Amino acid sequence: MWIGLTGTPGTGKTSAADWLRTHGQQVVDLTRFAAESGCICGEDKPRDTKLVDMDCINDAILKGFKVEQTVIFEGHFAHLLHLSYIIILRCHPTTLRMRLQKKRYGPAKIKENVEAEILDVILCEVAELHPEDHCFEIDTTTLASADVGKIIQSLITTGFSPDTKYKIGNIDWSEEILRE
Repeated sequence: MWIGLTGTPGTGKTSAADWLRTHGQQVVDLTRFAAESGCICGEDKPRDTKLVDMDCINDAILKGFKVEQTVIFEGHFAHLLHLSYIIILRCHPTTLRMRLQKKRYGPAKIKENVEAEILDVILCEVAELHPEDHCFEIDTTTLASADVGKIIQSLITTGFSPDTKYKIGNIDWSEEILRE
C-alpha cells in the first residue's frame, strides 16, 4: 500500500515522517527521491522550489517499489501521485505563520502558504484526484510529531477505516481569510 503524506509547508510532514521512520515505517522523502531519480525538470525561482516531472516520478515509484509494500511518500506534492491513500496534514493559519517564521521563510512565501492553507488548496486537489474514502486529514496545530505519527500508524493498522474522525472535510479555516 502506497501512502501520500502531504500538506502545506510547515504543517509537520517532515517531523511526522522522521518519527514514523524511527518507528519502523518505510518513508520516502519525495523531493530527494525526485532528484535521485532524475525527475527535477526545472526551478521556480520566485518560490525557491524545484519543479518535479510528475510522470517521471510516478514511473520511478512504479519501478522502485512493489505495490504490496507499505511505503509512505512524504512531500507537499505527494497527493499528485498515483497512490493508494492520502493523508493531509493541516495547521491553523496563525500557528502555521509562526512555524514558517521560525523556519525563516520570507514574508511573501509565508503569506502564500498561509493563504493556501486557509483556502484548502491541497484538500481541493486531493478531492479532485482521489476517492474520498481514501483521503484523510489531521489537524497538527496542537499535536507533537509523535502524536501525529501515532495517528498515521493507527490509520495504517486499521486499514484506513472510513469510520474515523480523520476523514476529509472536518477542518475549515475559511473564516481566517477575513483576518488576512
